[in-house]
Amino acid sequence: MTQKPAAGAAAENTTKHTTNTHTTATHPAYAETNTTTTTVPPPPAHHGEAVAETEVPGATTKVITMFSYDANPDDPQEMSFAKNEVLEILDNRGQWWTARRTAADGNTTTGLVPRNYVTPI
Repeated sequence: MTQKPAAGAAAENTTKHTTNTHTTATHPAYAETNTTTTTVPPPPAHHGEAVAETEVPGATTKVITMFSYDANPDDPQEMSFAKNEVLEILDNRGQWWTARRTAADGNTTTGLVPRNYVTPI
């Protein structure tokens, strides 16, 4: 006849299992590397399509680009940018925002940027 373990023994076994799992996860052979992989999101729906509005506080807001973006060559309204550029947002309605970039020589470029590629600073 097989005996069932006492209630205290079952609880002790569960605790031991949890401890073993924790120990295994922190064992150096299973340590994670510090390599990070950044997944670039797709731009939002085309700016000509109806989308929900998103607002950033303030009339104009400075943002930093989180990813590089190559504008669609068939759409002269879009603006290309590199990662970590600072842009000034002029219109933050919808999923594509109107942004202005000022170069070191004072020249400005204005165009549409995907809102999920920038973050307020």
